[in-house]
Amino acid sequence: MKKITKLCAVFVVLLLFSCGNDDSNVLTGDNSIVGKWYLYSKEENGKIEVYEDGTCGKSYLEITKNEVKKINFECQNRINRVMTYEVKGNKVYLKHKSGKTGVVRYELKGNRLIIYDNYSKGSKEVYIKF
Repeated sequence: MKKITKLCAVFVVLLLFSCGNDDSNVLTGDNSIVGKWYLYSKEENGKIEVYEDGTCGKSYLEITKNEVKKINFECQNRINRVMTYEVKGNKVYLKHKSGKTGVVRYELKGNRLIIYDNYSKGSKEVYIKF
């Protein structure tokens, strides 16, 4: 359940960027969420993990105009998730092909995409776009 919640959070963020009042702002230019976003850090219950050395931190989001792919490397395991999304305001609404849905809140600060877990207070993931 916890992994589904985090996945939903990621997709919600993606939705928010692609389906706002002006899609051109979130899909093109400097404020675009489209592209590959690499996991930089995770925060949960006040504990922050920063992934600078590449061990278990090669996870990324690949966002297109239509879908979000979350490639999550948990040390030696690779987990792939593909979801469609819709952005409304600062929320991303996600839908997995299995029919499961979720919502996450996001924030874009320069080259950082911050995804807040709506189901767990104080939890967030920070992604960096190169």
